[in-house]
Amino acid sequence: MSPHMNQLSAARTPKPSSPSRWPTLLGKFHADLKLTSRFQLSTWKDNHAPFLDLAVELLGGARAPVDARELLGQVVSHWNDKPPLVKSIWLGA
Repeated sequence: MSPHMNQLSAARTPKPSSPSRWPTLLGKFHADLKLTSRFQLSTWKDNHAPFLDLAVELLGGARAPVDARELLGQVVSHWNDKPPLVKSIWLGA
């Protein structure tokens, strides 16, 4: 097997990222949004932060999701008061 094949198979292995990096990455994302977008602080607090904070919490947990679909499903499940159509759009169902 070629060295490139070993690298590809290693890349496909589901392995969560280091949980300690997520809070820092979220902070950088927020800082980038402030520089590149003209949204209000209330938009961040109401529309971005609740979902992203939960995602960071889930990624740092003992049973961290192994892929984006699982993460999205876990985040969306916390907002059961949302209409089913919205959830299905978020989950791509």
